[in-house]
Amino acid sequence: RVSRATAMRQRKGAKAGGAPPAPGPAPAPPTPQRLGHGELPPTPALRFGLAVLLGVRLLGAATLMITDCDETFNYWEPAHYTLYGWGFQTWEYSPAYALRSYLFLLPHSCLLRLLHAALGSKIAAFYGARAAQAALCWHLERRFCEAAALRYGEASAHATLWLLAGSAGMFHAAPAFLPSSFTLLAVLGIWSAWLRGQYGPAIVGAVYTILLVWPFAVLLYVPLGLAALLAPEFGLDRVLLWGCGATAVLGGASVAYDGAFYGRCGAHPQLLAP
Repeated sequence: RVSRATAMRQRKGAKAGGAPPAPGPAPAPPTPQRLGHGELPPTPALRFGLAVLLGVRLLGAATLMITDCDETFNYWEPAHYTLYGWGFQTWEYSPAYALRSYLFLLPHSCLLRLLHAALGSKIAAFYGARAAQAALCWHLERRFCEAAALRYGEASAHATLWLLAGSAGMFHAAPAFLPSSFTLLAVLGIWSAWLRGQYGPAIVGAVYTILLVWPFAVLLYVPLGLAALLAPEFGLDRVLLWGCGATAVLGGASVAYDGAFYGRCGAHPQLLAP
């Protein structure tokens, strides 16, 4: 409300031939911080939450025992065989059944070889591989929280971050050398890409999971496929292009790599479902 004295001064100035001063432009609202690749602003609360989450993941890798016999006999033993030429074999890895893919073991085997060469100890390589997998889980969780912030707001990202940090299931699954754990990692990455509208990489991750990791995960990706089909910028033709291309590349790699171990045409993990 303009005071009476101010109004009288403005009228006197107008009579004297002078115009009242025009009001200045309203200050522009602050522009929200926009970072590359959909990253969250590095607020102190976020940095603290991510540090806690990383500590929780590394603690699990260093202290958790192996709780599933499948992790020992279906994954660590075959990985040991690919590295050192000997190890126990379960019936799933028998050439008579060929239910497991040796290609799934390849990233762990390469990492273990590098760690053993650098650290000079199988035990150190074992814990180093668990720590690396836990750190990868942390990175994918961070990316998932960033995607949630872009889609639903920063508050949802903080809530997701602390729910992940306090989850007992995530604590046990993050460092486990199991297909269910790798499916967990894949889903975090795939959902992050989906929330950003990156359907192509998400479809490639889904094909990798189904063909080489855990065929049971196929049901998880039905919503992704429907969303990609209905997306105006993607559609059926690009779904087929990405899906068939990923199937051809990964399936061909499985045929070649697994065939070298089994002596015949590839592994058949989809037979696990029946």
